[in-house]
Amino acid sequence: MNLCETTLYPVQRQRPTLHHSTPENLALLLPRSKTANLLTLLRVPPMAIVDTSRRLQTRVILQDVESYEGFNAVNDYIARRPEATPEALQANLATMQAKQQKETELAALAKAAADEARQAEWDFHNSVIAMKESVRGLFGPDSHEAQAIGYKKKSDRKRPRRRAA
Repeated sequence: MNLCETTLYPVQRQRPTLHHSTPENLALLLPRSKTANLLTLLRVPPMAIVDTSRRLQTRVILQDVESYEGFNAVNDYIARRPEATPEALQANLATMQAKQQKETELAALAKAAADEARQAEWDFHNSVIAMKESVRGLFGPDSHEAQAIGYKKKSDRKRPRRRAA
């Protein structure tokens, strides 16, 4: 007896025969009305979407490195996938460590550059304040020169009005 003859539901012969017995593939063998019931009974979680744009947690990377180091004790390993060969694992580990080292160096350079830029901003700001004070001291608070550097002329300010009692 094959799987089609032992099912409780009649199976349409037009549907493809599937070689893997995952719940999703078994659901394809059943009529459409029964598919939802099968998946509900099996409680199949939806496929997780992996977001590779976010960084892996340090804990996960450390676990991966420990797994790789433990992998050296495995004898007679034959990789079924090209990315799981010992050479590929070694190359990916070396690449990861080199990129992390480069990132650390660049982060240190970026911090140093940010500190230098911050200090230059403060130096410029302090020199502009000193220039404004000098212009005000030389030409007075009611001069056109004081107005040209961003101050308001003293004569252009509103005088306080007396309140009616």
